[in-house]
This record gives sequence, C-alpha cells and structure tokens, in this order.
Amino acid sequence: MRHELAQASLHPDLIAKSDRLRDGLECEASGQWYLAGERFRAMGRELENVVDLQLERAKVLARAAYCLDLVGEDHDAAWSYLEAAQALRTVMHGAQVGELFNRAAARFRAAGEYFNAGFSLTCAGDAFIEMSESLLNTQDNIPPVPLHAGKFTAAATCLSAAGEEFLKTEERGWARSAYWRSGVLHRQELPCVQASIAFEQALLVCVRVDKTLDPAHLRLALPLTDEERTAKLDPVAVLEEAIRAIARSDADADEEMIRIFRSFSFELKAVGNRSESRTYYIAWRRRFESRCWNERRIATWLGHVVWRLTCLYGESLVRWSISCTAVFGLCALLFSITDGVRSAQTWTDYAYYSLVILTGLGSNDMSPNGPAGLTLVCAEVLAGILLFGLLLTFLARKVFEE
Repeated sequence: MRHELAQASLHPDLIAKSDRLRDGLECEASGQWYLAGERFRAMGRELENVVDLQLERAKVLARAAYCLDLVGEDHDAAWSYLEAAQALRTVMHGAQVGELFNRAAARFRAAGEYFNAGFSLTCAGDAFIEMSESLLNTQDNIPPVPLHAGKFTAAATCLSAAGEEFLKTEERGWARSAYWRSGVLHRQELPCVQASIAFEQALLVCVRVDKTLDPAHLRLALPLTDEERTAKLDPVAVLEEAIRAIARSDADADEEMIRIFRSFSFELKAVGNRSESRTYYIAWRRRFESRCWNERRIATWLGHVVWRLTCLYGESLVRWSISCTAVFGLCALLFSITDGVRSAQTWTDYAYYSLVILTGLGSNDMSPNGPAGLTLVCAEVLAGILLFGLLLTFLARKVFEE
C-alpha cells in the first residue's frame, strides 16, 4: 500500500529547477521503478541541508522508498522511509511521521536488519506520542500499527514490536527499555492485558541480561522517572498492579501471579541466581497455599502448610532437621508422661525408643505399653514416613538442580 506522502504533489518550482527530479518522475510514470527510486534518493540527498524544503524532501524520499520497495530493494527502501520520516518530523508532528518510521521498520525487518527495525519502531512510538491529536484514525498504516487507536496505544504497540526486534539481535538492554515503556504507555489509555504482558517481558529480559530481579537494581536498569526512583518503586509490584487492574477477581489475579512467580523462579535458576530463584519459588508456593485456602481446598492447603512448616516447601534442610528433632523430643516426652513404653526405666530409654520408632528401625527389647503407647507409636511412625518423604523431596530437588 502506497503511503499518502508518496502520492503527494511535489512543488512545481522544484520540478522545474531539477532535471534529476523530472527524470525520476518520468521513470516512475513508465514503470522503471528502480531507476525512479535511485533518482528520487539522489534528489533527497541534494535537499538534505535545505531547511525550507524538508517537507518536499520528505515527499521525494517517500516516493523513492515506494519505488524501491516495489522492486524488492529492502535495504534502500528502509533507509529512504527512515530519512523521509526524519525530514517530515522537522516540520510537523503527526500520524504520517510515525507510519513512515513503521514502514522503515518493516523494510529493515525484511532485509534482516533487526536492530535498525527496532530503532525505527522506537522512533515510530515517539512520533505517535508527539501527535497533537489524542486519537489515531487512518487507513494508511500497516501492522503492527492499528488503524484506529489512542496515540499512546499506537506508541505502546510500536515499542512492544521494537522489543521483539531487539531481542533478535541480542540487544537486550534496548529490548528491556522498549518493553517497559510499552507497559507504561498502555496503562495511560485504559487498563489492558498488553500492559501486564509488556511489564512481564521487560522483567524477564532483566533476568536474562542482569541475572537478577533485585528492586534496587531494577530501578537503575529500567527507564523509570526520577520520582519513581526516589520513591523506591518496586517494578514487580507495578506488574502485579497492572494484573489486578484487569483481573475479573482476586482469585484470577492470584492465579496469574502464581504463574509469573513460577516463571521468574525458573528463569533465575537458569541464569544461576539460586538465591532469588528460591525467593520466588517460596513466594509462588505461598500464593498457591493461600489460593487453596480461599477456595476451601482443605486437603491441599493442609498439605502445603505441613510442607512449609517442616521444610519450607523442600528448600530448607535446617527446618527439616528442626522438625525431626521436635517430633523426636515431643514423642519421647509423651512416652515418659504416659508411661507408654514397657521396660523403660530412665529418660534415656524413652528417648532411645522414640528415636528408633521415628527412624523405622524398631526395638526388640522395648514395646508400647497400653493404648496411649500404641497411639503414640502409630503417630510417630507416620511422622517418620512423612519426614523421610520430605527429605527425599529435598534431595531430589537438589539433584535435579545440579
């Protein structure tokens, strides 16, 4: 689709004075698209430093881009669109500027120049922000720019697309900034899912680039305002706020945050940051535990509570050891109080019997005494099986990580 500027009439005086421009128009009329594109590009270079003719220069370069695009000269067409947008930007701010940058990005992408495509899309986003009108309403745009949208939505769409292009070139620092700016702009229109997606992508890129989600580091890495840095804004909290703004219920928001925390935990583990991976793993499990309680899934909730109290969801061997010691000591005390062990004479005997029952070894010289003793033995055996299973869980996680 031909851009509106490429169809605009050129100034008659400029045509009359320039043989090259007339030659280009004749080539265009006869379908010699490559020659026309080259003539128009050369004319654009002649007008580069003529301040009063930047609008005419933009028209000439837009024609050059269109002609070169028709014959598959993606690289030259892309630069022509980019230069046309830059020239037009010096004399006006409007949707046409943003769309020229967008078309430059499309041609750069086709030529495999992904960084230039991302840069052009970033410029397109800035151009849409600079529009005096609040709404974009045109039939001239090509994807990803929408035909009808608020200017901030159009800008945010360009910046998200820019982030994707930067990632193709491993320019993840540029991608991080583009995604975060996209999320901020999406929130300026109306709460939408695109804002939370952009924020999440920005934070995932931070993990891959900086290998951390530490709030202090994020405040330096992300394009925040001075006020946000002074207020010690937590970017992860911004993501959660964006999710809660569009969620149908708190339960839906919690489910989405569980997914995100799980993703953060896996990504941090993949880059070798086990400390923060552990933090987000525990946060994910705590959210899931709370969700089970809110949904009255009592059995699952109780299982998670026991898992948390005994070994912090399989993350703390120290807590598991304390749990084993507590069960061992408590059962020994109860055996002593209830006289629940035959042949036991001293506290050491009760402690010994509690230990062999907890570990599942059993004892040939001692046995439970009465209903209380039998009950305690059954309870301690079950506790031992549970604790041994938790130990296996802990060891399996460590082996899997290695």
